[in-house]
Amino acid sequence: MAGGDGGGGEQPDEDVYDLMLAVAEGDASRLDDLDALLPQEQRIELRNMRSGACLGSWQEHFKADRGLWAVMERLWSPHETVDPRLGSFHAWVAIRRAYDLIFEGRLPEAGSQAAAFEKMRGRGHAPKTAVRRMLMEAANIAAYAALDQGELATAEALLERAAAESSSVASNLSLVRLWRATPKNDRDLVRGAQSDLSEYAKLNWTRSRLDAAHRSEAGDSVFFRLPLDESVFSTPDTLPRLFVPPLRPLPRRTAQSRGSEIETIRARAAVKLLKYFRTTAPHLDRHRAMPPQP
Repeated sequence: MAGGDGGGGEQPDEDVYDLMLAVAEGDASRLDDLDALLPQEQRIELRNMRSGACLGSWQEHFKADRGLWAVMERLWSPHETVDPRLGSFHAWVAIRRAYDLIFEGRLPEAGSQAAAFEKMRGRGHAPKTAVRRMLMEAANIAAYAALDQGELATAEALLERAAAESSSVASNLSLVRLWRATPKNDRDLVRGAQSDLSEYAKLNWTRSRLDAAHRSEAGDSVFFRLPLDESVFSTPDTLPRLFVPPLRPLPRRTAQSRGSEIETIRARAAVKLLKYFRTTAPHLDRHRAMPPQP
């Protein structure tokens, strides 16, 4: 049995672990239920974790527990640019925030958040694989935001840096270079025509582009790919270690032996041992060094 010293009596182990799994997936609504079941030590850790969300500041052992990342992000919900240099957790929150801002249509903010990753480059040593993948995605998002502002040269430069991290950005880079090669008047004409379309016409235009892409050999290459690697944005698949209750010994399921029973067992064992030594010839250890002969 596992559980806390709160009211309602003890709960089965699976209740605690089911709640921890929900919390690991970012369900902050289950924190009160988990708080009620945890032992005192783990309960204190949970409350400290919740209080850290007020300013987005936690002790290192919280940020090191990847099972807490999703719920910490949910509790925090930052509204300002997150500095990815503060550590792995903050970098993960920063790249996810940039991606979410794209979907919310807040492209200038997304570009600012993605641009914060540029400060992580050129630190004198090669970044780890996870950091390289984030840098690639951040440059890709920043390029997308730059395109929205008509800054094609900036977008191309960002994608060129991302191409040094991975070849998966090549299609986006080629697309931007194609757009740059298109005369500006033609681009402005297309942009102006699109801005005059009704919402219904925009849907039809988007559908026609999709149909044309599937009919042609170009396929998805006519679209700007975002994201390039979905795993960069995924939630860690692990339980929060800080909340795992300590193991407790199982209760005894047999009656404790009395002193007289133990003495009987000892006497029987002694009889068997004496009989063994009387009837069994000794075995010489042939590997032991023989004493020197006089």
